[in-house]
Parts: sequence; structure tokens; C-alpha cells
Amino acid sequence: MTPEQKIVLDASTSRVNPISIKKILLSCAIYIPLVLLVFYLAEITFTILNVSMVIVVVFVYALIKEITLSKRAKKILAKQYTYLLQKHPLMTFYIPLLEVTNRKTYLKLSALFVENDQVFLEAYKQKLFAYTPTDSITIPYGKDFVLSAKYRNQEMNLTEYTGTLVEYDYHCFTIDNERISAIIDALIK
Repeated sequence: MTPEQKIVLDASTSRVNPISIKKILLSCAIYIPLVLLVFYLAEITFTILNVSMVIVVVFVYALIKEITLSKRAKKILAKQYTYLLQKHPLMTFYIPLLEVTNRKTYLKLSALFVENDQVFLEAYKQKLFAYTPTDSITIPYGKDFVLSAKYRNQEMNLTEYTGTLVEYDYHCFTIDNERISAIIDALIK
């Protein structure tokens, strides 16, 4: 793996499910009152020890949840890269594609890659809780897959691309990176 490729993978990983103190605190703000409500309904006496224990357990749960989701995204991205490298050993550059929904960034089950100076889209088939894709299809850039526009999202520090995939609208995001921009900008006409 080249240093440039590692930078792209690391930057993409950090965009997908980053550990967020805001999310941890929001989870605590939601779960703590709910647990205390259950205590009240179960007629458990509120003591400093009980309330403190609830706060600590909920905080630890929220923290572990955030760490687990972040590590999972990193592992899925690494497995997708390894899978694609095994399927296409002549691949020279891998571009993870991202999806943004309600201001949350997810890893898309597809990626772009360069092989023999040609760009391809790889669409993965992956089971819900699996890390490694079970199958994939490769679509060369051209007839069935075309990117037609680029939009820079300043607020999220991502670049959005729109186009068509087998006559259907297709959009994806990538991290802001000079090499990625150079590769995709050459395709958009």
C-alpha cells in the first residue's frame, strides 16, 4: 500500500462513524432519564449510589458503543480494500465511496478503483453484520456508469459526485483529496 493510499483510507475511515463526545453525551441524556424512570416505576429507592451507578453504566455503554462502531467501520473498509486487491491485483488506486444521510456519513457498499489507467466502480454484496464482501460486480466507467457533476460540500469537507449507473441516478461522496479530484475530474466532461 502506498503512503498516498494509506492517507486516503485513513481519512475516509475517520469520516465514517467518528468517535463523538456529542453522541456520547446525547445518548447519556436520553438513556439516563429512561433508566431512572424504570427505577421509579419499579419503585426502587433513589439513592446516590443507584443514580451514580446508572450514570456510570450508561456513560460506559455509550462510550463502548461509539468505539465499537468506529472500529467496525475501519475494519469493513480494510476488508473491502483487501477483497478488491485480491480480485484485481493490478489495482493501482482505491477510492472508498461515502454516503451522507441526515448529516451522518456512512461507508457505501461500492468503491472506485484505478486499474491500467481506467476507472471502475466495484459494487459489493455484503451481509448485514459481515466485515468482508461475499461477492461484487465490476462496472467500467463509460456506458453503464458515468459521473456528470461535482459539488464541493464546504460544511462537511466532502466532495459529492452525481451521475448515472445503468440509467439510474447515482450519487456518492469522497473525502477531499487532490489525487481523487484529479482522477474523477478527468472523467467528468
